[in-house]
Amino acid sequence: PTSCSYSLRNTMPPNDPPIITVDSLRCALGGPGAKIVSIFGSVDLYHPRSEALCASIGQHLAEELPDLTIVTGANAAVHYHISRSYVKSVADREKKIANIFHLAPVGYQCDWTHGTVLRVGRDMAERREILAKVGDVAISVEGGPGTADEMSKAWLWNVPLIPLGRSGGASSGMFNSPTVIDQVPNFINEDDWKLLWDDSVDVNFTSKAVAKIVIRILENK
Repeated sequence: PTSCSYSLRNTMPPNDPPIITVDSLRCALGGPGAKIVSIFGSVDLYHPRSEALCASIGQHLAEELPDLTIVTGANAAVHYHISRSYVKSVADREKKIANIFHLAPVGYQCDWTHGTVLRVGRDMAERREILAKVGDVAISVEGGPGTADEMSKAWLWNVPLIPLGRSGGASSGMFNSPTVIDQVPNFINEDDWKLLWDDSVDVNFTSKAVAKIVIRILENK
């Protein structure tokens, strides 16, 4: 499967309310010590190399940062492929279970078998806002208007964005998303940043750059 199976029903007990604040979610994810990476992106993939790119990002993040907490919106192919690759790579290399959480709002169900599903948000708009704000850093691949909305909210909340501009969509600046191709943070290697946008290189070079950039952002938090 490449997208989450949603149904318009609430499978959790009615006395189990959803998480509706960023602070409450951060507590559920491990508190101040957790290093949280939010994943934004397309429900369906359009670029022919996006699936391989997502899998490679998950793999290289696991190799460099196996103790991350990865948070997804529980409904997109991008969410699925990055988080699944991260889970598999952490299990293979570290022999442990990765910290993966999928945020599904009230009325929706995620049937993925890797990671933990949390009920977050009273509706999809609230879930998008919480996902956008909870991360220490956010990675985006492709994306439509919903991804652009998450990117904009993250940007306004001062969450550092790593947009995979090479993949197109919101990550490349469509839908008025806040991409930053020419605004490289001063602590990030400019060559690594350019690889986010270069669709001519192998996806492994780009995903290694993503891992390096995440490390530098977390070091400078």
